[in-house]
Amino acid sequence: MTSIVVGLSPDQISALSAATVSKFTTADITALTTTQASALSASQLNVLSAADIKAFKPAQISSLTSDALLGLSVSQTANFTATQIGSLTQSQVQALTTTQINGLGKADLDALKAAYLTTAQIQGLSTTAIANLSTKQVGALAASQITVLSSAQVGARNAGDGA
Repeated sequence: MTSIVVGLSPDQISALSAATVSKFTTADITALTTTQASALSASQLNVLSAADIKAFKPAQISSLTSDALLGLSVSQTANFTATQIGSLTQSQVQALTTTQINGLGKADLDALKAAYLTTAQIQGLSTTAIANLSTKQVGALAASQITVLSSAQVGARNAGDGA
Protein backbone atom coordinates (compact mmCIF):
# COMPACT_ATOMS: atom_id res chain seq x y z
CA MET A 1 0.00 0.00 0.00
CA THR A 2 1.35 3.40 -0.96
CA SER A 3 1.58 6.05 1.73
CA ILE A 4 -0.85 8.94 1.59
CA VAL A 5 2.04 11.42 1.63
CA VAL A 6 3.78 10.16 -1.52
CA GLY A 7 3.57 12.84 -4.16
CA LEU A 8 2.29 15.61 -1.91
CA SER A 9 4.10 18.92 -2.26
CA PRO A 10 5.41 20.77 0.81
CA ASP A 11 2.58 23.28 0.35
CA GLN A 12 0.06 20.45 0.41
CA ILE A 13 1.69 18.98 3.54
CA SER A 14 1.56 22.33 5.33
CA ALA A 15 -2.10 22.75 4.34
CA LEU A 16 -3.13 19.48 6.01
CA SER A 17 -5.13 19.94 9.19
CA ALA A 18 -3.76 18.65 12.47
CA ALA A 19 -6.66 16.20 12.51
CA THR A 20 -5.52 14.78 9.17
CA VAL A 21 -1.89 14.56 10.30
CA SER A 22 -3.01 12.74 13.42
CA LYS A 23 -4.17 9.92 11.12
CA PHE A 24 -0.64 9.44 9.71
CA THR A 25 0.80 6.00 10.29
CA THR A 26 4.45 5.35 11.04
CA ALA A 27 4.75 4.31 7.38
CA ASP A 28 3.46 7.75 6.37
CA ILE A 29 6.05 9.40 8.63
CA THR A 30 8.94 7.38 7.21
CA ALA A 31 7.71 8.09 3.67
CA LEU A 32 8.03 11.85 4.15
CA THR A 33 10.87 13.44 2.23
CA THR A 34 13.00 15.93 4.12
CA THR A 35 11.35 18.71 2.12
CA GLN A 36 7.92 17.47 3.14
CA ALA A 37 8.99 17.07 6.78
CA SER A 38 10.27 20.64 6.80
CA ALA A 39 6.75 21.78 5.88
CA LEU A 40 5.21 20.32 9.03
CA SER A 41 4.03 22.93 11.51
CA ALA A 42 4.07 22.98 15.30
CA SER A 43 0.35 22.17 15.48
CA GLN A 44 0.79 19.25 13.08
CA LEU A 45 3.71 17.79 15.04
CA ASN A 46 1.85 18.22 18.31
CA VAL A 47 -0.77 15.61 17.35
CA LEU A 48 1.70 12.81 16.52
CA SER A 49 1.93 9.73 18.71
CA ALA A 50 5.07 8.44 20.43
CA ALA A 51 5.44 5.79 17.71
CA ASP A 52 5.13 8.47 15.03
CA ILE A 53 7.85 10.56 16.68
CA LYS A 54 10.18 7.57 16.86
CA ALA A 55 9.50 6.83 13.16
CA PHE A 56 11.17 10.05 11.99
CA LYS A 57 14.54 9.45 10.35
CA PRO A 58 17.44 11.63 11.54
CA ALA A 59 17.49 13.53 8.21
CA GLN A 60 13.78 14.29 8.62
CA ILE A 61 14.35 15.51 12.17
CA SER A 62 17.14 17.84 11.12
CA SER A 63 14.87 19.27 8.41
CA LEU A 64 12.12 20.30 10.85
CA THR A 65 11.90 24.01 11.49
CA SER A 66 12.81 25.35 14.90
CA ASP A 67 9.29 26.76 15.22
CA ALA A 68 7.81 23.34 14.49
CA LEU A 69 9.90 21.74 17.25
CA LEU A 70 8.30 24.11 19.74
CA GLY A 71 5.02 22.35 19.01
CA LEU A 72 6.28 19.14 20.55
CA SER A 73 5.17 18.36 24.06
CA VAL A 74 7.65 17.26 26.70
CA SER A 75 6.45 13.67 26.36
CA GLN A 76 6.90 13.82 22.58
CA THR A 77 10.41 15.22 22.90
CA ALA A 78 11.18 12.51 25.45
CA ASN A 79 10.24 9.96 22.78
CA PHE A 80 13.04 11.05 20.48
CA THR A 81 15.73 8.44 20.11
CA ALA A 82 19.34 9.32 20.89
CA THR A 83 20.08 9.21 17.15
CA GLN A 84 17.28 11.69 16.48
CA ILE A 85 18.53 14.01 19.23
CA GLY A 86 22.05 13.78 17.82
CA SER A 87 20.75 14.92 14.43
CA LEU A 88 19.40 18.23 15.75
CA THR A 89 21.11 21.29 14.31
CA GLN A 90 22.40 24.13 16.45
CA SER A 91 19.37 26.31 15.71
CA GLN A 92 17.03 23.42 16.56
CA VAL A 93 18.76 22.73 19.89
CA GLN A 94 18.62 26.41 20.71
CA ALA A 95 14.90 26.47 19.90
CA LEU A 96 14.10 23.76 22.45
CA THR A 97 12.61 24.94 25.71
CA THR A 98 14.33 24.04 28.95
CA THR A 99 11.22 22.05 29.82
CA GLN A 100 11.71 19.95 26.68
CA ILE A 101 15.42 19.47 27.42
CA ASN A 102 14.80 18.62 31.08
CA GLY A 103 12.35 15.95 29.90
CA LEU A 104 15.04 14.05 28.01
CA GLY A 105 16.41 10.82 29.40
CA LYS A 106 20.09 10.14 30.04
CA ALA A 107 20.69 8.48 26.64
CA ASP A 108 19.10 11.44 24.87
CA LEU A 109 21.07 13.93 26.94
CA ASP A 110 24.22 11.98 26.04
CA ALA A 111 23.39 12.51 22.36
CA LEU A 112 22.53 16.20 22.74
CA LYS A 113 25.21 18.56 21.51
CA ALA A 114 25.51 20.46 24.81
CA ALA A 115 27.82 23.04 23.24
CA TYR A 116 24.80 24.19 21.19
CA LEU A 117 22.84 25.14 24.31
CA THR A 118 22.33 28.82 25.01
CA THR A 119 23.32 30.25 28.37
CA ALA A 120 19.60 30.67 29.18
CA GLN A 121 19.05 26.98 28.46
CA ILE A 122 22.03 26.03 30.63
CA GLN A 123 20.66 28.13 33.49
CA GLY A 124 17.29 26.41 33.13
CA LEU A 125 18.61 22.86 33.19
CA SER A 126 17.48 20.80 36.14
CA THR A 127 20.09 19.39 38.48
CA THR A 128 19.16 15.94 37.13
CA ALA A 129 19.84 17.03 33.55
CA ILE A 130 23.16 18.59 34.59
CA ALA A 131 24.14 15.43 36.47
CA ASN A 132 23.35 13.38 33.35
CA LEU A 133 25.64 15.36 31.06
CA SER A 134 28.68 13.33 30.10
CA THR A 135 32.22 14.43 30.89
CA LYS A 136 32.72 14.96 27.15
CA GLN A 137 29.69 17.25 26.98
CA VAL A 138 30.81 19.29 29.97
CA GLY A 139 34.26 19.56 28.40
CA ALA A 140 32.72 20.91 25.20
CA LEU A 141 30.94 23.76 26.99
CA ALA A 142 32.30 27.25 26.44
CA ALA A 143 33.46 29.36 29.35
CA SER A 144 30.35 31.55 28.93
CA GLN A 145 28.19 28.46 29.44
CA ILE A 146 30.11 27.22 32.47
CA THR A 147 29.99 30.57 34.24
CA VAL A 148 26.16 30.59 34.29
CA LEU A 149 25.91 27.30 36.19
CA SER A 150 24.40 27.71 39.63
CA SER A 151 26.05 26.25 42.71
CA ALA A 152 23.23 23.66 42.83
CA GLN A 153 23.95 22.66 39.23
CA VAL A 154 27.69 22.37 39.91
CA GLY A 155 26.96 20.32 43.02
CA ALA A 156 24.64 18.02 41.05
CA ARG A 157 27.23 17.60 38.34
CA ASN A 158 29.90 16.74 40.89
CA ALA A 159 27.54 14.24 42.58
CA GLY A 160 26.37 12.64 39.30
CA ASP A 161 28.35 10.03 37.48
CA GLY A 162 27.91 11.84 34.12
CA ALA A 163 30.30 9.40 32.49
